[in-house]
Amino acid sequence: MYIGSAFNWIGFDGEISNVRYFNWRLSAEKVMEDFLDESQKKPIVYESKIALVHISTGKYLSATNEIKYELGSPNKHHMVICSSEKDVWSIIGASGRSVNVGDPVSLNNTIGLKHHATGCYLHSHDTTHGRVTPISRQQQVTLSPDERNSEDDWLIRRYNQTTSYETCHLMSGDIIGLFHVKTNKPALYSYNVLLGDGSQEVSCSGDGSESNNKWRIELIN
Repeated sequence: MYIGSAFNWIGFDGEISNVRYFNWRLSAEKVMEDFLDESQKKPIVYESKIALVHISTGKYLSATNEIKYELGSPNKHHMVICSSEKDVWSIIGASGRSVNVGDPVSLNNTIGLKHHATGCYLHSHDTTHGRVTPISRQQQVTLSPDERNSEDDWLIRRYNQTTSYETCHLMSGDIIGLFHVKTNKPALYSYNVLLGDGSQEVSCSGDGSESNNKWRIELIN
C-alpha cells in the first residue's frame, strides 16, 4: 500500500528555551518515571539500544512492512507506527557529526535514531506534494533507507516535574520529546486512532506540550 494526498501544514516556528527541563508539569498519573527507583536508572549513551514507549497509549514506536509512503518513484519509505511490537532503535549522532560510541547523550541535543531491524533512519519531511499521514493528514514520519541527511535529525528534550538530576544527560526511564529539526521542530506525535491493522498512526505535530508528544525510553542494552 502507498499513501499520499494534498494538505498544507505549518510546523512549530521558534525555539524552546535552552533549559534542561520543559516548563510543563506532568500529572502524577502520567509521570511513569516517578515509579522508577532513581538508583535503577542507567545512562543512555551513543549506540545504546532502546525502545520508545508512547506515554498516552503504552504502545511502542515501530515500523510496518505492510505500508509504505509513496514519495515519488522509486522513493518509498516504510511507515513509522505505534504498535505492541517492541522495535529496537540505536541512538546515533546527528547527520554529519562524529560522536564517540559509549559517550553519554546530552539533552537539548540533536541526535539520530537507527532502526535496528532494517538499518534505516527515523525520518520526516515537509508536507509538500501531498506527503501527509492517512488519517490526521499531518507530517509523515518514516524509515529512510537513503544516505543520512538533515531530515533524519531530531532534537531531544526531557520532561520532568523536578530538577533532581545533577547532570544533563539522558537516562533510562526518562520521558522525552523528539522534535524534527529540518521542519521547524514539530514534535513526534501519536494518538489512539487505529490504522487498519490495529496500529497507531505516528506523525510530527505540535510544540510538544500534549501528552501525545511524550515518550519514555526503555534501555535494551
